[in-house]
Amino acid sequence: TEAEGERGEGNHDIEDSDDTSMHDDAGSGKKRAAKTISGRSRGRRNRRYKVNEKRLRDGHRRACKLLKNGDFDKALVEFESILGLLMSSFGESHRRVGTALHNVAIVNIRANHLDDAIDAIEEAVRIRKEVHGPDHPKVADSLVELGIALLSQKEFEDSLEIFNEALELKEIDLAEEARHGTDEERIHCVLQVSKVLNNIGCVYFEFGSLDKAQKTYEDVLEMQKEAIEEIVERDPEYKQTKLSLASTMCNLGYVHMDNSDWDDAIDFFDEAYSIQSRYLSPGTMTLNTLENLAYANYKEKNLDIAMDMYKEVLSDQTDLYGKYDISCAQTRTNIACIHIKSCEYQDALDQLDVAEDILLDVLGTKSRRLKKIRDMIACVQYEMLKFPSVGEIFNRAMTKGGVKNPITQNLLCSCGNGEVSDLEAMKKFQPARPESSSKLSG
Repeated sequence: TEAEGERGEGNHDIEDSDDTSMHDDAGSGKKRAAKTISGRSRGRRNRRYKVNEKRLRDGHRRACKLLKNGDFDKALVEFESILGLLMSSFGESHRRVGTALHNVAIVNIRANHLDDAIDAIEEAVRIRKEVHGPDHPKVADSLVELGIALLSQKEFEDSLEIFNEALELKEIDLAEEARHGTDEERIHCVLQVSKVLNNIGCVYFEFGSLDKAQKTYEDVLEMQKEAIEEIVERDPEYKQTKLSLASTMCNLGYVHMDNSDWDDAIDFFDEAYSIQSRYLSPGTMTLNTLENLAYANYKEKNLDIAMDMYKEVLSDQTDLYGKYDISCAQTRTNIACIHIKSCEYQDALDQLDVAEDILLDVLGTKSRRLKKIRDMIACVQYEMLKFPSVGEIFNRAMTKGGVKNPITQNLLCSCGNGEVSDLEAMKKFQPARPESSSKLSG
């Protein structure tokens, strides 16, 4: 079985150590040995199997822990050691070798060693088809990982073909469980189908077919919502299903952002963040969702909401990475852009000064990002020092009071009313759009 508990970021399932251990074959070997070898030799054989099984289990635990902590190189060494031990014991076409290759491929995907991942997972598919049969669920599991690796290399047609092959096998498994399995097994199969469909949606999104991506994600969301109604909250699969639901909502949010449907994007990101913040500590996933939510609110002209969210992002980044991390420089720049939009120039300058210090320390004097920050600082300083017209004073006062143009719904601000040509440069300063790479399911 796939071990849901032994998973790192990125939704790739590491195979359970039971399937990479030598336990079952050790037992059958002992029975055969009883008929053919002496008691002393049989004892040595038993001890050797026990030692090998312990090595496998210990190595598997170490590897999973390293993978979870993001230490991919060391995790790969452990998983390759397991692979070598199994190949030396059982040959190159054993089911446990297929499992070990599957795990090696997952680590390579996580480490972005995509060519090595594809080599390992293609061999895992070959072995699993030979050992289990071409329609076995484990074949589908490895096909999913192959599709993810191909998509990561922008091989859109090949990845779509592989995902559709995996989907067909998952649907066969679902039909079988619907006829003969328990409700729990059926629901598990439904969720497995939804994961593959989600990945197909990711192919469409990355290729730019937004309508197809949206339709696929909506189908996935419906399947997940129906499944979760049948899962009790204490079930271990409940939490993972809720987080998968949140990932699908993020994917739909990305589609709406690409279509500039900011209000719909806000709805999906808001619900996704609510789920993630309930089940996860602040980290890469929650930060990405919150940044997208802040950006969508900025584009929808909800400046106060966007400001609060960017400040929350900055607080989490400071706690996680330290206040001088480069990510904090970008978030401070985003906050400064909102201050500029609201004609709060001193507040903007305060944020930009800190961002400049971070970029200078991390990237050095020749960084283009540093030059951009210094250009922003120069523009803000000019606005603070130049003598404003009566119209500008009035508009700035109205802006700080939250008054909007009744026609455009923009905040009243001299930098947007066309009165002063020198302020045209200020219009280009906007928060950076965060990463919106679709979330795959392994």
